[in-house]
Amino acid sequence: MGGAGRRGLQNPSKPSYLDTKATKANNDKKKKQQQLKKKDVPKADVSDVDENDDADKRRHHQQLTLNIFRDTFASVLAADSFSTTLQTIKQALFERNFSKAFEDPEALAVYATRWSPTRALCYASILRTIHMQKHLQGILSSSSTGIDSLSKSIETVNCSGDDGTTAPIQPDHYVQLKALCIGGGAAEIVAFGSFLSQVQNDTAKNIAGNITLVDSAPWDTVISQLQTSLTAIPPHQKYASQSVKDASKPMISSPQLFSAYFAQQDVLSLSKTELLSHITSSSSTQNPILVTLLFTLNELFTAAGILKPTKFLLDLTSVLPIGSLLLVVDSPGSYSETGVGEKKKKYPMQWLLDKVLLDTTANDPVEGRTWTKLESHDSLWFRLPAADGGGGNMDYPIPLENMRYQMHLYRVDAAPAV
Repeated sequence: MGGAGRRGLQNPSKPSYLDTKATKANNDKKKKQQQLKKKDVPKADVSDVDENDDADKRRHHQQLTLNIFRDTFASVLAADSFSTTLQTIKQALFERNFSKAFEDPEALAVYATRWSPTRALCYASILRTIHMQKHLQGILSSSSTGIDSLSKSIETVNCSGDDGTTAPIQPDHYVQLKALCIGGGAAEIVAFGSFLSQVQNDTAKNIAGNITLVDSAPWDTVISQLQTSLTAIPPHQKYASQSVKDASKPMISSPQLFSAYFAQQDVLSLSKTELLSHITSSSSTQNPILVTLLFTLNELFTAAGILKPTKFLLDLTSVLPIGSLLLVVDSPGSYSETGVGEKKKKYPMQWLLDKVLLDTTANDPVEGRTWTKLESHDSLWFRLPAADGGGGNMDYPIPLENMRYQMHLYRVDAAPAV
């Protein structure tokens, strides 16, 4: 990406003897002053060390996340047809022919190995950021009150007691995150698995994930394979040491702590009843959930125009539990513009989204609900942990790139009483 900075030009003139002598004397004086000050220099701030440790931990966790894709699709990456299929997908995406790019299950596996890894890392980073900003707090704490049935099915998971035996997880020792991923596929399921694992490692708390993914493309096989990899001990390299093998553990400690359901449906054709069934599919209570539209909303506007996506957003508003969050991530700038009317006047996706969620519901609440915008960023970068911007510090069979995106986070609230 960016090239190395230029060096400053040196002065070509040769200094005189007096200049040299004066400079030496001045340098000696400075050296003595520095030696005197050295005694008063405090030790390195512990927070600096912690920050470096955190960066190393994040980098290690990102590598483990990439390993999920690498190990799951090892045969796909090694196939002779990989490059040809990849070029076919690229051409379809360039032509904005999304149905052609995503209609073949085998092509989806190739897509997942090429573009989903960086997106999964990016999405997991976004989830971690909004979690640290406490935006997910209401969802997690609310979910913890409605998972008694889940606790009964998790009698013994990977939780060691003092005597080395497996101790049961108690209901008050974990919380649950329920998410509905509209247009969700490979990147989303790995991102949520990575995020949940990282939260558990950071807080030493057990956190369960209940993820529903809905998309018109046939992602079911790919998602099933990735879900298995997230909850299984990773395969060992041929010459791995015994200590490495002993230390290996799944990203998610038990399959029962990470459930994923995929529905191959056109979201714009869903009725309110069908939409509600995805929201309450595994919960008898109306707890708040997280809904994601990750690189999906602009595609919906582009393919279907304004009316159908608008109706979908309003239907979603009417059935979401109060306190639920909507996370929208998409391409920035002119890449996310939609033509409206006969003259195809261009409107930014963000403007259309705000118009529907904020202006419409503020003037005319939908089923007693309005929206509040919590975060909004027109352009953000996710950068891989490498100075050259090409994933050089990450071990992956093919090159990965940084990515730029826009991000918006909303919360559905009860409309003020009139």
